[in-house]
Amino acid sequence: MIDEATNEYVVVDHAGFGDVRTITEALRLAGARATIVVRPGTYREAISLSTNVIVRAERIAGSVIL
Repeated sequence: MIDEATNEYVVVDHAGFGDVRTITEALRLAGARATIVVRPGTYREAISLSTNVIVRAERIAGSVIL
């Protein structure tokens, strides 16, 4: 997790090379206005956004499958 002057980043990597392995875990950890960066892969989970966060793929469109 990186905190750059109130910008919080949580990196999701299903292989274990990020801060967490699932997007759901990242949503639990992320504060308001955090950015969740998802590394390429298939994530078999349903997510619900209830806070003001940004969820984005680390790479190009289509590199993350939910």
